[in-house]
Amino acid sequence: MIPSWVDSYVGIPFKAMGRDRSGLGCWGLIYLVYREQFGRDVPAYTENHFTVYDSDEVGKLIAGEIVTKWVAVEPGCEVIGDAILIRVKGWPAHIGVVVDPAEKR
Repeated sequence: MIPSWVDSYVGIPFKAMGRDRSGLGCWGLIYLVYREQFGRDVPAYTENHFTVYDSDEVGKLIAGEIVTKWVAVEPGCEVIGDAILIRVKGWPAHIGVVVDPAEKR
């Protein structure tokens, strides 16, 4: 079952490097949800001087900063609030939040 708090994030516009309700990038969603729903601080990563359209730089940041500092979860063991890394052609390119985990079979 999807938590009711998810609705409060639907409709927030895209904003490159956005970190608040006026607009969010994909990491901005992680940043905001973790702060508001789980009381956890994660880095904002706003000090980077590239745009979200610089896919090579985004991939390097995700691979070098996020992946090495986060704990991997086996597929099928996700829980609400886990971050999910999405790869494009094997390269980390996007990140999201689990809101409806897969049922264990």
